[in-house]
Amino acid sequence: MPRFASRYRPEPVAGRPESLAAIDAGMKRMAVAIGKAIPGVKVNEVVNRAESIVTKIRSSERRGGL
Repeated sequence: MPRFASRYRPEPVAGRPESLAAIDAGMKRMAVAIGKAIPGVKVNEVVNRAESIVTKIRSSERRGGL
């Protein structure tokens, strides 16, 4: 395995706006998939206000049953 200097930084795959849009779309897809896969789960998407993208997914059991 090659060793890299501590200053090595790979080139970005895409620009910042495109990368953030891809992260946002992926997080939303995961939230939907979790909601469908786990009965009785409540899924909350946490939005980063500065970037206006979903950066976290929180899940909890729904109150009051199914």
